[in-house]
Amino acid sequence: MNQPDEKRRYQAITGHPDLIDRIEKIEQYASRILPFIPRGLPVYQTHGVAHSLTLIDNINKLAGSGVQVTYTERFLLYLAAWLHDIGYLHPLTIYDRGIHADLSIEMIGRDPRIQSLLRPTELSLLGTIIRYHDTHTDLSVIREESPSIRIPLITAIFRVADAVDLGTDRCPEEVFLLIEDGLNEHSRRHWQAHQNITGVRISYPVITIHVHDPDNPFFRRRIMAHLEEDCLDANMILKRYNMAPVVLECKKEVRYAH
Repeated sequence: MNQPDEKRRYQAITGHPDLIDRIEKIEQYASRILPFIPRGLPVYQTHGVAHSLTLIDNINKLAGSGVQVTYTERFLLYLAAWLHDIGYLHPLTIYDRGIHADLSIEMIGRDPRIQSLLRPTELSLLGTIIRYHDTHTDLSVIREESPSIRIPLITAIFRVADAVDLGTDRCPEEVFLLIEDGLNEHSRRHWQAHQNITGVRISYPVITIHVHDPDNPFFRRRIMAHLEEDCLDANMILKRYNMAPVVLECKKEVRYAH
């Protein structure tokens, strides 16, 4: 995880004080509630504050010189970074992770604090980004909801930004050693797949995954297969908007002798 500098993370919308004020209030609110996401078995990577901050960094790298987005579209991406995983607060997600996006949308819809900070059109658009951020959803069915917001495009960007938050920061080896005896085989392999990753570099349109072993079977099946699927779906949308497709690279970490 490469968390953005606090003073620079919202630099792209600094000319719009209303948006800055509202996203900072959303950040403060989300930062209070995200630490209460329960941990259970099977235990996967974290979905807390650090994950949201890394998503903002990824968004800023993707939605830069290569993929041009408006300030309003970027604001929606920032909102999604903070709110897309709040559904994990519900204990039922310990047993069924697949329901977390729907729960996130439901929680946003009945949370008076969030409601007070967002407009009805923003709530609807945010719901679309959250609903389709998961690998198992079909980006091609998203239709334009607003003439000024390219919701299929920014949902595709968010899908990629979320997918490439990978590595030992989300599945630390120290934690794995402490909980390994309580993990089932599926969870154990998931943690080991993340621990093969040494870093991620985004230089749109190229995203490079640095790893210890590019041929690690857990990594290939549990990380790269899903990442390739996410990028393939996103690239169909990027092509629709005449944007360059995301190119995935996987490189072995090179260690030099001192």
